[in-house]
Amino acid sequence: MSRRSEISMLVTDESIGFYQYVNVPNKSKSGYIELEKGIVEYGYIKDPSLFLNKLKTLFKTYQIKPNRIELIVHDQNLLVREIEISKDVLLRKSIDQYLSEQQDKAVHFPFEKPTFSHYIKSNNEHSLSVLVLVADESLLQDYHDVFDRVGVKEVTFDLSSLSLYQLYTAKTKNQLKNAMLVSIYERMLTIQIVDGNLPIFSMNEEIDAPMEEYGELLENYVERIANYYKYNLNKGKESISSVLIFNFSDQMDMSFLSNNLTPRLKHLNASVFDLTEVEGLKKLPHECHVAYACSVNNENKDFKLKFKLDRVKRINLYSSYILVLAFALFTFMSLIYIPYALGIEDINVQRNINNILENQLDILIRDLPSQQQFSQIEKDYSTAYDDLTESEYIETTMVTDLLSKLYGTLELSNYQISNKEQRIVLIITALSETELNEYLIQIYETYGIISGSPDPARWMASAPIRRSLSTFTMEVTVYYA
Repeated sequence: MSRRSEISMLVTDESIGFYQYVNVPNKSKSGYIELEKGIVEYGYIKDPSLFLNKLKTLFKTYQIKPNRIELIVHDQNLLVREIEISKDVLLRKSIDQYLSEQQDKAVHFPFEKPTFSHYIKSNNEHSLSVLVLVADESLLQDYHDVFDRVGVKEVTFDLSSLSLYQLYTAKTKNQLKNAMLVSIYERMLTIQIVDGNLPIFSMNEEIDAPMEEYGELLENYVERIANYYKYNLNKGKESISSVLIFNFSDQMDMSFLSNNLTPRLKHLNASVFDLTEVEGLKKLPHECHVAYACSVNNENKDFKLKFKLDRVKRINLYSSYILVLAFALFTFMSLIYIPYALGIEDINVQRNINNILENQLDILIRDLPSQQQFSQIEKDYSTAYDDLTESEYIETTMVTDLLSKLYGTLELSNYQISNKEQRIVLIITALSETELNEYLIQIYETYGIISGSPDPARWMASAPIRRSLSTFTMEVTVYYA
């Protein structure tokens, strides 16, 4: 990569880092911007608006305007699988079609809509051994959407572990077989195994612990994965030849890794590759190290991620926007403006009617005698209304009293009030017979009338009568005084 319009970029939960390689001394650019918590979580964009603003600020600060971005997909968002595919199957369908059909069948992918990049590792007369890298298409689409907003024309994807491994081999001239790459990030650890420039295993673990405890956990993971690779994946025929440790965390001390951890992993040829000692990286912040490794080694990569994303063409997108806008205007006119205009007209008509009625009311008030007389029928009606209102209040109070004793799983399904018979009928349900019986006892103890002790709060004339309707459902009849 040597054109000024191209950059490599790594996005973590804490920052966005980039490197723009130019094959002219002192013309390459690099930089980063920190992200507030919650903008990106586990590699997923949670707040696209804030992420877009951060990206614009980054481009403006470092005066870059890329047309092409090579996005480094974080190890935590990739799944590595090696599968065998029969050649007979591939006579009828492509590898990508086969992988899509196998989702949640022979192969399980932890994404609702996975996208694949594959590499044919080996083949024989009957089958192919295919290395499959799986990512969440929605995650990649979200990044693509934001990059479109800043004028990026093309987005490609890369793998951080391969970039770091190729940077190591380029700087040290060491070609390693079955190498384990350990990358330490803020609150996260990733482990990959690379064989012949191909990633064959990947593991991610979220770790938030003090340095000593972190070191013990790291040693444990390296030992376990080395044994898993040797005995589970290769039946004891192959083993890890070297362990390379990369530190991208400000919380982890390089001297601790070199002096304390690597000696304990000496049998696995563990070593720390200090990126700050690499020419070209000495003055770069660690947020840009992976982007640098991806950028400077881009032309020498045999394996590249080729995820297929179904992107909407810009002209189709703009046409959709126009249709949506036209529909929105039509909807606004039909559902808002026209009803609003008609409503205003109705309000004016009603206002005129109200004015006329007010004038008529004023005339009627002036014509009424100063002292209004009520007929006997009107007085009787008023008295009856007051009595009914008072009775309604009393009955409502009694129902409220009965409801106040519902507890636990007791529920009121229905109730009826008979003023003539002074009776209240309740339908009560519960999950146990004990609760139903206790409810009958409580209401009678609380509201049952006791002779010789008048109390306004006690209104129940007799003990409640129970009738079982079904299991844990009863009808309770209460008579009030």
